[in-house]
Amino acid sequence: NRPHVLYLMVSDNESRWSEEEALYCINNYLSPGVWWIEDEAARWGVELCFGGSYYLGTGDGYCHYDGILNDCDAGGNGDILEKVTVSMGFANKEEFYRMTQNWTGSEDVVIVVVPNKPGRSYAFMDGVNDEYDYMEHCVVFGQSKYVAGGVYPACPATTAHEILHCFGAEDYYYQDS
Repeated sequence: NRPHVLYLMVSDNESRWSEEEALYCINNYLSPGVWWIEDEAARWGVELCFGGSYYLGTGDGYCHYDGILNDCDAGGNGDILEKVTVSMGFANKEEFYRMTQNWTGSEDVVIVVVPNKPGRSYAFMDGVNDEYDYMEHCVVFGQSKYVAGGVYPACPATTAHEILHCFGAEDYYYQDS
């Protein structure tokens, strides 16, 4: 069973993804981060091939949170994944995660929540029902707004960095950076 990455392209009352923007971001910024992880695994003699898909939501075709998301919503009562999945009609994020596991046929699903706005990206692991079953997800914000009101997507390195946290990698920064 190969791991699966699900890009959850999230809109809110302040910013919205068009399908064209979402696909551009996935193909040019998010997926290259995953491909880099696969290439690095191969370099170390490990066969790793992620499945991948994206979800733009229901109704009008977009995953929409009726409110405003920001990077202060990390964890606890402000959990972005919980807010978004409940707004999509699920009882909670655990129900969404189980549905995603069934739909993808993979027990190892990493949900990458991607708001169309700048902010600080992070990874988060939640226990699901017991301490040995985890729901890994990360939130990848864009880098900054540009003049036309859109957002520069996060670079592929940010995507790889946050996904690797979901697999247990710790932060490692060089002293000079």
